[in-house]
This record gives sequence, C-alpha cells and structure tokens, in this order.
Amino acid sequence: MTKMRVYKGGAWVDQETVARARIGGSWAEYGPDGGGGGEESLFTDQIPSGTFEDGLSLSLGTRITFAVPGTISKVRWYAPATLPDSSVFANVFGLDELKKAGADVTFTGLVPSTWCEIPVASPVAVTAGQTFVPAIRTPSRYVASTGASTPPSPFPITNGNLSTPTPAGYYSIFGGDGTVQWPDSNFNNGCYFVDVVFIPD
Repeated sequence: MTKMRVYKGGAWVDQETVARARIGGSWAEYGPDGGGGGEESLFTDQIPSGTFEDGLSLSLGTRITFAVPGTISKVRWYAPATLPDSSVFANVFGLDELKKAGADVTFTGLVPSTWCEIPVASPVAVTAGQTFVPAIRTPSRYVASTGASTPPSPFPITNGNLSTPTPAGYYSIFGGDGTVQWPDSNFNNGCYFVDVVFIPD
C-alpha cells in the first residue's frame, strides 16, 4: 500500500490508502496490510414471505457452493417477526461428510425481521467448488418462502462467489438432543433464509 499526505488539524500527516477491487462480482477492500477484507453473503435483497409456527423444533439450512477458496466466519439468519420462545442454535455442515464444522453456537441479541449474525465456533476453511450447509435450529418460529408463496422462493441465486441451486432450502424435524441436525428434506422449493459470512482468500 502507498501513503499520501493530507492536511489534518493544522498539520500534514501520512495516511495509508485503502484500495477496493471487484472480485467475482463483489467489492473487496484491501487495507494497509495488503490483505483481503471483503465479506460476501448469498442473500442480498431477498425477503421471506412471513413468519411460521409448526409447533416443532426444526433444523433449517441452505446449500451454498463457493467458487473460490476462503473462510466461513459467521452464520446469518433472518429472524422472524415474532422471535422464538427459547434459544436458537447455528452450525455449518459439509455436504459430503455431513459433518459439523464444530460445536453449535447460540444466537444472542436476535432482532425481529432482520438479518442476525453469530460467529461460528471455529472458522471453516473452504476450497473452490465446495458446498457447505449453514443451518440453524429453532424451537418454534421461523421464516420461509416457497414456490407457492408471494414473493416466491428466490432460488436459484448467484451472488459474487456464492451460489445455490433449486431446491436449496432444507429442513429436518429429527434429533431430540436439541442440537442442530443435518437438514435433509425439502418442501415445495422452501427457502429458510440461512446464510453465511464468507471471506475470500
């Protein structure tokens, strides 16, 4: 990185410049250390059809494929208008091995009708072409859109280096131990608005 001199507070000071580059359809910032700092997510302006309550504890997830190597640092979830009545957990699964990336983490400070984020227990290393499934476990309420909904399910989506097919939203009602389970079923092209924060290398 280069420096430029700017006049601040009555004196000339050196200031590091920050460059931005467009990579894979997304802007990434490169600071004084020369490293990449851009964060990417799958969902942008898509919104769910509404809040639902089935009286069941559900694990919900999205299958996301990554075009470039990098790191998954957080799980994102669009919280329902009426929040669940107890804790919501998150994790990331590998598509092939169905293995969790680490221990479940608990969402804190959920805000209704907005995207909420929680850091994963351990950052997940991604290689180009891999598919992962960020998933949450809710004790009650959740958001969704389906092929029959208005607005309809937004799949398939490609945003920068992240993409997902049709269908992409999966759920599971199994697993009585209270942990996040592998979501293995799809209903009517359901979309449950579970996402990641991805930092490309």
